[in-house]
Amino acid sequence: MTPPGYPAIGSLPCRRWTCAWLLALVLLILQHASLANQGGKLSPQTYQRLNTIHGLVDAGKTTEAIKSLQELLAAVGQRRYERAVVLQNLGHARASREEYQAAIEAFDESLSLGELPQNAEQQMRYNLSQLYLVTDSPARAVTVLEAWFELADSPPADAWLLLGHTHGELGDYRQAVPAMQRAIELADSPPADWYENLLAMHYELHSYRDCAALLRQMIRLFPDRDDYWQQLTGIYMTMEQPARALAVMELVWRAGRLTAEADLIQLARLYLYEEIPYKAARLLEDAMQAGRITENADNRTLLATAWALARERDQAIRSYHLAAQASTRADVDFTLAQLYLEDERWTEATRALETALAKPGLKTPGTAWLLLGIARYELGSVDAARDAFTKASGFTRSRKSAHQWLSHLEQQS
Repeated sequence: MTPPGYPAIGSLPCRRWTCAWLLALVLLILQHASLANQGGKLSPQTYQRLNTIHGLVDAGKTTEAIKSLQELLAAVGQRRYERAVVLQNLGHARASREEYQAAIEAFDESLSLGELPQNAEQQMRYNLSQLYLVTDSPARAVTVLEAWFELADSPPADAWLLLGHTHGELGDYRQAVPAMQRAIELADSPPADWYENLLAMHYELHSYRDCAALLRQMIRLFPDRDDYWQQLTGIYMTMEQPARALAVMELVWRAGRLTAEADLIQLARLYLYEEIPYKAARLLEDAMQAGRITENADNRTLLATAWALARERDQAIRSYHLAAQASTRADVDFTLAQLYLEDERWTEATRALETALAKPGLKTPGTAWLLLGIARYELGSVDAARDAFTKASGFTRSRKSAHQWLSHLEQQS
């Protein structure tokens, strides 16, 4: 299980898919797309007009180019090959202006004619799949892209990446994972976000062992990314492997890269969870002295708990005393009182118990009254002790012991 206060896998900052990179890729491809002649099947008039339109595009006059293409489309009528070429060029021009839906319609109609060479139609299918993904139509993107893959000889890494993203957008993570893995295998130096997206797919499938293995690889490739170390820690906690989680966090800490207050407190909690309280206490103490952990009531209480579990009584009492001064929690004063009682420091114990009973929320008031009676008795305050024992007798858990003490006082009087 996850130790108290430690973030579980729900806080893992896994990346979700985004079409931003696709948009940039589409614009890059279409920015350099040529409105050139597609072969000798074009009439001289169409060929010349396409060259003129090409010049308009090169000059950045895409609005004029689109108008000319629309006029040319009407002029070629039902001449299938020429119509396919004009629609292809119109699709490129529309996409370069981010008019993606209009670009999709042009590419779709061009492909439906089936007149262009295979390489030209393949490029259109590839561009079309990107446009469908950019316009939030991943199902259509997958259909077009799978048709592209059927005819592709050696699909490059970017194509596999695109296929992985389209499956991911559909929530089909089992199909997305092998596609993204293939993209990473084919790329010379795949960027970090490719790995992050694959990690997100594993996470969606609850494949935590795959998450851990991939994160270890990511840490080797990108050792300066501290968030990967933290994600690996979270994965190990989800897998109920706190010892491995602690080992990862400790490595980062020893490297001097664990500096955030929340992370330092999490490391301390892991030490406590793994029953290494002295390290937890030492870490908290040093971090507070260095100003890296706030000296508030909760952190002071955590430090006091660590010292107490480490059987360092003096440090525990000092820390509980400071925590009690800042805390509104009755249990902090009650725990401090117990430590005082173990050391037979009756006056301090009396003061701590009275403070605990005065604060709301004390879980064991009967026990507190009983202990207060004992402390007062040891100080020689018999009447005050009798009053405390009488109050303790009103609680089920402390009733028997309170009656025994009251009988003892009666025998002495």
